[in-house]
Amino acid sequence: MDRLILIFGLMLCSCSTLAPIVGGAAGAAAGSLGGPATAALGGATGVAVSQMAYPNNDAPVSDAVALAAANSGKPAPGTTASTIHETKNLIFQLGWWYAAIFVLLPLVTKRGRKWVKKFSDIGNTVSQKDIDQRDEEQDVKISSLEDTIVEIKKQVGLLTDH
Repeated sequence: MDRLILIFGLMLCSCSTLAPIVGGAAGAAAGSLGGPATAALGGATGVAVSQMAYPNNDAPVSDAVALAAANSGKPAPGTTASTIHETKNLIFQLGWWYAAIFVLLPLVTKRGRKWVKKFSDIGNTVSQKDIDQRDEEQDVKISSLEDTIVEIKKQVGLLTDH
């Protein structure tokens, strides 16, 4: 039954309807190799390219619609400029959704809040005084170890006292 509905739906769809779907799917598939952002950009590019390759010329735009679009500062529907305009809006929408899902949403989780707190906490910084003190302690330890090595070499006979 599902196959029958799918076949019937495909028969009702025209090329101008299927082209953006196929173009978007192909673009998203190609872009998915780079991650979610490139998949979104690839899908939007695929839709735009397929719209430009197979424009919908079956229903010409009426003069009233074209005039209303021009008065509002938008390109007439069905033109290449309209496709580019809609694609730009799609990319901006996808960018906001990406920011919401992959940036803001993790901050709601406990792990995300811990990461932000840990990243922004400057109380764990080390002062120059602490660094100098640690360097002095290491110098004392190294000097002590050098003296011990010299004594061991003398006992073994590798080092003679001149």
